[in-house]
Amino acid sequence: MSYVLRDRIGLEVAIVSMLRQNRLRWYGHVLRKDDGDWVERCLDYEVEDSVPRSRLKKTWTAVLDSDLKCFHLHACHALDCNKWSKLISGKQSHSDAESGDRYFRLI
Repeated sequence: MSYVLRDRIGLEVAIVSMLRQNRLRWYGHVLRKDDGDWVERCLDYEVEDSVPRSRLKKTWTAVLDSDLKCFHLHACHALDCNKWSKLISGKQSHSDAESGDRYFRLI
């Protein structure tokens, strides 16, 4: 059914893929922030809660890990804004990024 909606709206990319790209784009912004910035500190923040009432909720980090695996990326790729943008949009493959840059192979 989602393909019908995409055709009506005129989207070429699946909505799930678009959401992944947006999360990864935001993740790149967060990783490139200055050390000690409040946004960066929120990455590791754990909310203390009483006994969970149902299954554990997915954290933003867990969702990002699955997005990174889906795109075959590593967090170190986000440090180069231009390459990161091309990688998450699909304009450059992960293997192209690694072959052209020694930095990515070291990490």
